[in-house]
Amino acid sequence: MHELGIANSVVEAVEAEILLRPGARVRKVGVRLGELAGVDGDALTFCFTSLVQDTDLAGVPLEIEF
Repeated sequence: MHELGIANSVVEAVEAEILLRPGARVRKVGVRLGELAGVDGDALTFCFTSLVQDTDLAGVPLEIEF
């Protein structure tokens, strides 16, 4: 399940951006996936939601564009 690794990288990237922009508020996280990426969108969403649970990003939706 490589979706967990992808979700973790997305969370780390968002957290890094938050550090660069004090006072910024994250409303949503967007990800664009190519057709040949081999990524299951539902699994990616589940992993992202699990990773941000009990963090400042809890409740932030992951929007996936294919």
